[in-house]
Amino acid sequence: MLFDDINGVSGTQNITERLRILPSTGDVEFCAYRGVSNHTVYTPYAVVTRKSNGKKGIVNPTVPTFANAPRLSFRILNAAQDPTNDQHYVCTLVAIEGGTEFWRKDNVLADMTKGKTAELDL
Repeated sequence: MLFDDINGVSGTQNITERLRILPSTGDVEFCAYRGVSNHTVYTPYAVVTRKSNGKKGIVNPTVPTFANAPRLSFRILNAAQDPTNDQHYVCTLVAIEGGTEFWRKDNVLADMTKGKTAELDL
């Protein structure tokens, strides 16, 4: 799975995979509600960089070929409730490959009217 196919970059987004891989709206709501300014969400996935084009791919590290690939995690930064809509929370979302940031998006929306496990609006 190319990371661009879930992070809002490519024209076609795989919503099913986005729901599996990205943090949930409930994660963002929890951080805002509890005042947690920096929270890491660990995933069971790993990251590889395609040699042909330098794009990031999300892979299953239990496949022997990817066993040593760095793990994927996300940081939720500065989550806060939208002062004009108590069902909306915003944050900065950062993707981490091993210990290195490779993607960052500000003003990510967690729309709680869609539920705690709904996709984030990137």
